[in-house]
Amino acid sequence: FPSHDKIIKSWLDQWLENKARSRTKSTHMAYTTTVSSFLQFLDAEAEKRDLEWLQPSTINDWLNSLMKQVTPNTAGNHLKRLSQAFSEAVKFRYLKENPCSPISAPTESHKPEKEVFTPGQVGSLLRIAEKEWQGIILLGFYCGLRLGDAVSLRWKDVDLNTNWISITPEKTRRLEKRVRIPIHPELHEYLISLDGSDDPEAFIHPTLAEKKVPGKSGLSLAFSRIVTKAGIKSRLLRPQKSSGMPSRSRRVRSLTFHSLRHTATSCLANEGVPEDVRMKVLGHSDKAVHAKYTHHDERALREAMAKLPKLSLS
Repeated sequence: FPSHDKIIKSWLDQWLENKARSRTKSTHMAYTTTVSSFLQFLDAEAEKRDLEWLQPSTINDWLNSLMKQVTPNTAGNHLKRLSQAFSEAVKFRYLKENPCSPISAPTESHKPEKEVFTPGQVGSLLRIAEKEWQGIILLGFYCGLRLGDAVSLRWKDVDLNTNWISITPEKTRRLEKRVRIPIHPELHEYLISLDGSDDPEAFIHPTLAEKKVPGKSGLSLAFSRIVTKAGIKSRLLRPQKSSGMPSRSRRVRSLTFHSLRHTATSCLANEGVPEDVRMKVLGHSDKAVHAKYTHHDERALREAMAKLPKLSLS
């Protein structure tokens, strides 16, 4: 890199450009949001100050300003991303120390918990949803697919003869991690009812595949409307915080499309499916991450408790 990239803005622009080549679009968008926020905070200083000008106090002031605009969890994610940028600057010897290192990530003392759908609620969603949305909901429930992966599924990813779906999730695409998921009989029945399977490149749900996931007219909000129409209550866990900065923060509900992914692994866990098998279905490699997706119902907990031996008090 040329020496002028020791300027804060120049370095961060170069870093973002590099990340565009090695990260997914959604991940790069997150990095861009973080950098935009930090540059906006520094204002004119970003274009005239050397990286060594940065101090931990600068990072801390920026983080405190973020806390007024976004949730603690979101602010912590911004800090992690910015720290990555300055860690690479240290490797290039543009910085002696990472100014983010001494800063502790904010924590949320009462973090709201997501909920899972019951099988009956999933049935209600299917009954009121239109045809393509029925398929997307089935993919979320029976395969644990994220919304973006479900709508971008193509016929080449599906083998109805051997009953397997094989995809590379967008979130782990850079790792070229392919996930194979067996097709449930009910999902199989739905898929064979569709047209277009003779074209391997065609989207299984072409209408929804044209739409974006986030945004006011995106698929996430469209799914929320289906939940409401089905008469299912989805509590507002966090209101959207207004902000002048680019932000991915949004209103957080207790039940979202991602809840179907939680529902899938929770149902498997409650039926006694081993953890390693559940992790393969969802494409998880981290047990700690997977544990957050598993919600045991009362029946499973009672059955587990009943297996404890009886004790005599006399």
